Amino acid sequence: MAPKKDKAPPPSSKPAKSGGGKQKKKKWSKGKQKEKVNNSVLFDQATYDKLLSEVPKYKQITPSVLSERLRINGSLARRAIKDLMERGLIRMVSVIWSDTIMASSILLLVVLAVLSAPLALVMAGDPDILTDYVIPANSNAGNITGDFFTFTGFRNAMSMNMSMPMPNANFTVTKATMAEFPALNGQSVSYAVLMYPPGTVNPMHTHPRSAELLLLVNGALSVGFVDTTNKLYTQDLAAGDMFVFPKGMVHYQFNSGNQPAMALSAFGSAAAGLVSVPVTVFGTNIDDAVLAKSFKTEVPTIQKLKAGLTPPPKKA
Repeated sequence: MAPKKDKAPPPSSKPAKSGGGKQKKKKWSKGKQKEKVNNSVLFDQATYDKLLSEVPKYKQITPSVLSERLRINGSLARRAIKDLMERGLIRMVSVIWSDTIMASSILLLVVLAVLSAPLALVMAGDPDILTDYVIPANSNAGNITGDFFTFTGFRNAMSMNMSMPMPNANFTVTKATMAEFPALNGQSVSYAVLMYPPGTVNPMHTHPRSAELLLLVNGALSVGFVDTTNKLYTQDLAAGDMFVFPKGMVHYQFNSGNQPAMALSAFGSAAAGLVSVPVTVFGTNIDDAVLAKSFKTEVPTIQKLKAGLTPPPKKA
């Protein structure tokens, strides 16, 4: 029997290797990997001192900037920004919402550092505080008692006999704000007692930092406010009724009856602020010609209005 011949292998479709050596495998670069940063969750004394002394000098302050430069986590960075705002060292100039790489939304605060004299803090409401309450400067916390949290300035008004004529023929207000009641500092609340003899009015005004919730305790009042579309909302109130004046809206209260009225007003700020429209317009030395053109009247008319509304000069 003839021996079997080996079959030749089928031709390969792959191109022939060039050269006689072995071909090296290509190595793929993994790229540079950023080292994981272990940021602090609490301040040490050195970092906190740096926060107070150096951060207000930054041109732009955001949670990410503080996290990177101070090596603190995002939560602590946001709290640090609130602390700086409460101290008046920085103020908020912009709020932007953006997505993080974790697909969640975070609040990005862009604040402007105060480079010279401290500026007034401009906010929509009272800032949060980092303590239970705020005591006056140069006060000893160990000497604080219940008296500090007590205000007695409403006693005379609340004990008044409303069936008797009021001692004052003009509208009067007794305030319990941060100025009169220091314990309200940081608590975002204040009160006022308003007394309306017959025929008196609380003139048109606004509260720039808070809404006003009015509770009519005695008598009757006609109230109203104007919104930003110039729509007027009015209501006649009886004792026990409440009415809310939205924040920043021009509003008034009027006692058109022949009996006195008393009301309590609550505010969502320890210093709601007051801008009296008549006094602001006619009692702040705005040029007569500007006012005359604005109100489409004559300068003598403006001068008469100013004479009745300009505050008297302070005695030296």
